[in-house]
Amino acid sequence: MSDLNELKVVEKLIQNFGLSMREAKVYITLFRKKDFTASEIQILVDITRTKVYEVLHQLISKGMCAEKKIDRNKKYEAKNPVSFFDKILKDLALKENIVNNVLRILSTIYKDFIILQHTFIFDLLMTSA
Repeated sequence: MSDLNELKVVEKLIQNFGLSMREAKVYITLFRKKDFTASEIQILVDITRTKVYEVLHQLISKGMCAEKKIDRNKKYEAKNPVSFFDKILKDLALKENIVNNVLRILSTIYKDFIILQHTFIFDLLMTSA
């Protein structure tokens, strides 16, 4: 598979991590060369320049993109993806821990409820016999 095709696949996949379609499109575009102006990105992703700036600032706030000034121009580049995806993995591990704790508590309550229910039915059957 070519790099461009692989990037298209990744573009779809990373939307599962809370990125909008536009964010994913712009982010993946940043991997096509070292840095871009907003105008260059606009042409490649077919999004209005105003939206491109909005998306770039969202990516910057997520730690996925960096802005740098070169002379009078602002250029944007992808940051190392490891830091963003490490954060996702840590968040998932925390959520897994929370789910396991909730599941443990609710399973215990459920088992106690079932035992109590069976005991009640048994007692009811014994008193009516």
